[in-house]
Amino acid sequence: GNRIDYPRSWEGRFLVTSSEFKQINFAVSAGARISDQTSVGLSVGVARSTIELGNQIDLAPFTFPGEGSARLTADGYGAYGILGVHHVFGPRFGIGAVYTTPMKISYDGQATYSVPAPLSPLFPNGGVDTSLTVPQSAVVGAAWRFTPDWAVEVDVQWVDWDELEEQKIEF
Repeated sequence: GNRIDYPRSWEGRFLVTSSEFKQINFAVSAGARISDQTSVGLSVGVARSTIELGNQIDLAPFTFPGEGSARLTADGYGAYGILGVHHVFGPRFGIGAVYTTPMKISYDGQATYSVPAPLSPLFPNGGVDTSLTVPQSAVVGAAWRFTPDWAVEVDVQWVDWDELEEQKIEF
C-alpha cells in the first residue's frame, strides 16, 4: 500500500489532502520444467483493494468563509494472471521473462462531506463507483554467475502507464 498526507493549508488542498491505496493479492501458482534448460510458470490471482481520498472544499464561491472537506472511501476486487519463462544456457548464464496481465478493479464506496448546514444539499453524502486498471507489464532479464556466490543481473521492464490517463468517479 501507499499513503500520502498533505497539510490542510497547502496550495493543492482543493485537489488532494490525503490519498491511500492498499492492495492484498491472493494467487495460485504452478511451474513446470519443460526441459533441462527451460522452465515455465503460471499464476492466477485475485486482489482486494481499498482507496481513500480526501480534499478541502473552497467555500468562497458560495459566499461562506472558510473551507469544507470531502472524503471518499471505496473497496473492490480484480483478477490477473502472470506468465513466466526461464532458460539457462549452461551453468553460468540464463535469461527469463515475465508478463503480467492488466487488472481492472471495480470499486464501490462512499463519499462524505463536511460543509456548513446551508450548503449540505449541494454536497450530499452518498455512494460512489469507479474503476482502476492496473497496467500490464513485462520484464526480461539476463543473469551471469561469475562465481558460485556472485551473479550480475540486468533487467528491462515495460509498464503500460498510458492505461492510467484519467480517473473518473461517479457520485
